[in-house]
Amino acid sequence: MIIGYSDPAFRFSIDNKFTYRNWTLSVFLNSIMGNDKYYLGADDLASFNTFNDTMWDSINFPEGMDFWLPENPEARYQRLGGRISGITTRRYIPRSFVRLQDVNLSYNFNSE
Repeated sequence: MIIGYSDPAFRFSIDNKFTYRNWTLSVFLNSIMGNDKYYLGADDLASFNTFNDTMWDSINFPEGMDFWLPENPEARYQRLGGRISGITTRRYIPRSFVRLQDVNLSYNFNSE
């Protein structure tokens, strides 16, 4: 798949009914697979190139933010005070899903 390609590879839906005596259970699954979308919300203020270096030195970053360190090479953010410039694949979020969209449980009363 090409990074950032927004068209899904495929879609599928399954609708099924299960009946036992007077009970009926209907289930509808919906899915889209194989697409990425640009998502600016994946970034936060700490990763934009909007501050000068003096201001970066005065920012208190909360503990536990997932910044790159030699012992944390798979971190979400490049580095403490790191800024993203240009196009990056980090902002492309996989949007494939399988969703249980509808569930219906019903009981059929006798007409007597």
